[in-house]
Amino acid sequence: MKTETIKPLKSRLTNLAFTLAETLIVIGIIGVVAALTLPNLNHATGDKETVTKVKKIYSSYVDAFDRAQAIYGPVDEWFTNDTDESEIVAKFASRISEFMKVSKSCGNAAGCYDDSRAKFLDGSSASSFAICNTYTNRQTFVLADGLSFCVIKDRAESRILLYTDIDGVKKGKSQWGYDLFNFMVYIDGSKSGDLKPCGLHLDDFSEEYVKSECFTKGLVCTSWVTQFGNMDYTKIKDGKCPDGKELNFNHNSCN
Repeated sequence: MKTETIKPLKSRLTNLAFTLAETLIVIGIIGVVAALTLPNLNHATGDKETVTKVKKIYSSYVDAFDRAQAIYGPVDEWFTNDTDESEIVAKFASRISEFMKVSKSCGNAAGCYDDSRAKFLDGSSASSFAICNTYTNRQTFVLADGLSFCVIKDRAESRILLYTDIDGVKKGKSQWGYDLFNFMVYIDGSKSGDLKPCGLHLDDFSEEYVKSECFTKGLVCTSWVTQFGNMDYTKIKDGKCPDGKELNFNHNSCN
């Protein structure tokens, strides 16, 4: 009686089970789907992390700058008696870093910031724009979270530039628009004294300027990231998203 009951049960279980070939086919399908979707997921996750880092350092800069002004007065009054570039840079750097979590300060020495291997967004060398390393009068720092930045004074205009590597010294791609970003503030009262992402400081943050400087070189992308919250300029080809739509101020996302 027991034998007669067990045999049909085994037969039913055998009919319900997958064969080895069927199992391999299923595993193969899962592998193909994973290969197609994981790179996109990783890219999207990486973009979100970058956007978060850029917005975080922007907030940190603004907070430190505002706190420094609350103590030392408006920025256009900081350098009344300073004419030497090195004094201006050192004073600005000292006052803003006072309110940031600095783990290492290198002054104008090596070790805190390095843009010698910098590249543009298209992968070409950005040696012509590796400005920090060419300035003797610079102040460089590494923050507690590993991010590094360089403070210099623009020789063409009365403004301070903060070159920022969100991945830290000699890490990441060292590529403008990916891990290299820029912030600035005018210091003479001639224009707004707010600390801003590069791009938004322009009187005309025009689409043509963005297309030439951000979409191709990766420069002034800081303002795109902080304003639109994405890095979709890295996805475009000939100015268009993968879906064929043009990336612009109105259609500012490839989603």
